[in-house]
Amino acid sequence: KKMFKSVAVRTFSLCAVLEAAAQVRPRKLYSVVFVYNEDKTEMLMGYKKIGFGQGKYNGFGGKKEDWETTTECAYRELAEESGLIAHNMKLEGLLRSTREEPDSLLMDVYMFSTDRWEGTITESDEMAPVWFPVSEIPFHSMWPDNKEWFNLILEDERFIASFVYNDRDEVVAGDVRVVSDEEISETLRRDDAIGNVHSGSTVEAPSLTQPAPVRQGASVSSDHPISEHTGEQEEEQLPVAVYEWGQATDASPARMETAQSAER
Repeated sequence: KKMFKSVAVRTFSLCAVLEAAAQVRPRKLYSVVFVYNEDKTEMLMGYKKIGFGQGKYNGFGGKKEDWETTTECAYRELAEESGLIAHNMKLEGLLRSTREEPDSLLMDVYMFSTDRWEGTITESDEMAPVWFPVSEIPFHSMWPDNKEWFNLILEDERFIASFVYNDRDEVVAGDVRVVSDEEISETLRRDDAIGNVHSGSTVEAPSLTQPAPVRQGASVSSDHPISEHTGEQEEEQLPVAVYEWGQATDASPARMETAQSAER
């Protein structure tokens, strides 16, 4: 497989290094969604107007809340930042990034894409949506690591990418690994079970050979929407990379609004 590494980046097996770092560093889960047009010739990007990443283009996303899964976070953040309701979410990959300092936050960002959506594209206080041909992605105005893995999304490859930044927002080390649908899905499954990790916490990751805990009231099966789960749980299948939207899913806007109201 062709890898998209810059010769200026020192590369080594960072995936294992940052996996170990997650045991001692605070870690937060994020989702980012890249929106395609119908024939996948253009991609909707968001220009960050305020906050972290200001002045850069990215997908639409943000931090996972404790009451939701990472996939549900992707649906919610896309709606909040662009006005679009997605009808599917395809899991593309995982970006793990941190700073050189030993106690820096580890950011685990799950990348999704969607080509089935509805609604009116709307600029928010945080993001200004802009369409780009897929051949003209604005890497010059994106985070430096993006050019190392972004083509894998366009080529429909799953990946896990790891990068370390210095305090000048320069990449000092990076690693990009192409993985199977099963591996990236199982990684998401495990991370959803762990959730966000606060500084000073001790976390034992679930075994990858055993099913991770399943959210009460929902199950994921291959080639079908997330559906209501009743009766005793049967042997769990690996979650698939494509999650379909449906009225029965607990990722629906109504469920999100109920959960957010309960938090308030």
